Amino acid sequence: MQRKCVVCHDLRTILAKPRTPPDWVKLVNRMAIKPVIGEPISTDEEWRVSTYLIAITPDIKNAVKQQRVEQMRTDESKAAAEIAASIMTDETDIVSADTYNAAKAKALFEEKCSQCHPYQDVIEYPPTSKEETTEVINRMIDIGLYLEEKEFELIARYINENIVVE
Repeated sequence: MQRKCVVCHDLRTILAKPRTPPDWVKLVNRMAIKPVIGEPISTDEEWRVSTYLIAITPDIKNAVKQQRVEQMRTDESKAAAEIAASIMTDETDIVSADTYNAAKAKALFEEKCSQCHPYQDVIEYPPTSKEETTEVINRMIDIGLYLEEKEFELIARYINENIVVE
C-alpha cells in the first residue's frame, strides 16, 4: 500500500469514507485495473490491501464517530461560552450573590482546569481582565474543555474575583 496506493492517494482518502468489506474489495479491484504511474498492483496485493482496509475500517468508523462527538461538544461549549460571556456584565456576573457559592466555584475550577494543567499555571500566569478570562476559557474550549453555560459562568466569576491581576 505504501509503495503503490500512496503514489496517487494519501491516506486521508481512506479515512474520509470508510466502506463495507465488499465495497473495499470492489474499490481495490477497480484501482488495480486503472493505468498507473509505477508498477501495477498484483492480485495477491489486491487481497492484502483489501484485507487491511477491511480490518481497519471499524477503528476508522469509531475514530470518525468520536471526532464528531468531540466536535459537537466543543460547539456546544463555545455556544454556552458565547451566551455566558454576552450576559456577564456587572461585578457579580450572571450568578447572583444568593446563588454563587465560592467553594463550589473553586472546586469546579480546579476540577476542570486541572484536567490539562496544574492549578499553579493559572496562578503564575493570571488573566489581567475579565475579557482575558473569557478569552482564556474560550481557548481552552477550543482545545477540548467541555463546559456548560453555568459552569462557564462559575469558573469565569471565580477567576475574575480570585485570580485576575489588573
